[in-house]
Amino acid sequence: LELSDAAGAAVFASSIAVPANGYANLALSRIRGFEKLAQRFKGTLRATANSADIALIGLRGSSNERGEVVMTASEAIDEATIHPNAMLVFPELLRGPGYSTQLIVLDALPETAARVDLLTETGQLAP
Repeated sequence: LELSDAAGAAVFASSIAVPANGYANLALSRIRGFEKLAQRFKGTLRATANSADIALIGLRGSSNERGEVVMTASEAIDEATIHPNAMLVFPELLRGPGYSTQLIVLDALPETAARVDLLTETGQLAP
């Protein structure tokens, strides 16, 4: 496991052992080497494995103003299968009182350029 900050600089590195057909359910702060991770850390976690048969998901939890726990999931990206001209579609972005969406663009390929177009419900470019 390799943790980088928002600027891409390596911050922490560690490893965990997961047995065949097993699983690991860990908060980042519980992984050896990540214990001193700041509560509001922003960055990227890169995981590598000896086997191609793994599944990963990231969960982010917080509490809203009513004290309710709110969770969101982040899908893992296989950097080996990223196509340089791939189009990614995010069907719903939230913006408004109490809502926000953050898109993070990763430059996994050398000299990568990215373009983000925000469209309205009718397919027109958003202002």
